[in-house]
Amino acid sequence: MDKVTKVYNFGKPIAVDMADEECKALCGALGKEYLKGYEKRILSYVTTNETPDRYGDIVRALGANLENYRKNPVVMFSHQHAEMPVGCSLKIWIDDKNKNIPAQALFLDDRVDPSGRSDLVYKFAASGFMPACSIGFVPKKYNTPSSKKERESLGLGDNGVEYTAWDYLEFSPCSIPANPEAMQNAFKSIENKNFVDKKDIDVMEKWNLFDANLLDMFVEISTGKEKTISVPKQIDPININVIVDYSKIDHLLKKIDIMDKKLEELSVLKCDLDSSKRLPVRDMYDAYFEKKLNIKSE
Repeated sequence: MDKVTKVYNFGKPIAVDMADEECKALCGALGKEYLKGYEKRILSYVTTNETPDRYGDIVRALGANLENYRKNPVVMFSHQHAEMPVGCSLKIWIDDKNKNIPAQALFLDDRVDPSGRSDLVYKFAASGFMPACSIGFVPKKYNTPSSKKERESLGLGDNGVEYTAWDYLEFSPCSIPANPEAMQNAFKSIENKNFVDKKDIDVMEKWNLFDANLLDMFVEISTGKEKTISVPKQIDPININVIVDYSKIDHLLKKIDIMDKKLEELSVLKCDLDSSKRLPVRDMYDAYFEKKLNIKSE
């Protein structure tokens, strides 16, 4: 099977209380440069558990292989693999007792990601209005029971798949869900917390986090003002009053007429001088000035 992405956790990620020395040590162990203040940008997620998802599938936490992921523990945004990561997992492990996979994610700030994208994702997640997280993985072994009784005994949906062995690729905080009621609650959360400023709104549009209408609504709800952002957008055609100076146009037209006449004279002159020989451009102009103005060029 190909790579699969699943959305599991909808609980608000929890801020991790970590000392700067521990954060520095964890960054060093992963080969990451530690910057002051990173310890305040760590969120704890339960990246996946064995609860059936909306498709009726179950991913068995105990079947996860974290070996390769720990070599490159990237945190993405909405599985946008063509973009840069927004952070990394300082810690990730399999919780045998609770049958889930927790992780502690460090999110970059503008010192490393000057685009503001990573910081924006962090703010969304930390605020609690973008709580969902999703994993990307490659199935190695899976079970598709044929009988309804077996599916029910495993807790699967009608067409559910049980993934029993799989490689962990990455996990991603997820964007706002498409459900209108969920979006409404999210906007209310933003309005109450008041954590978004104009810079954040610019970054939202730059990275196409929302479509145009949703972004307009987001701005109005979060700021109480009409959208005024710096990134240009497509707008409806507008009527513009243009003042035209026709005297300048007439002057230019007269100049064009004069040039046309000069070109005609040059063409005739060229034929008169030597109809059997093609003159170079320089010689043609020299002949023209000599004949018309009685001036020899240097």
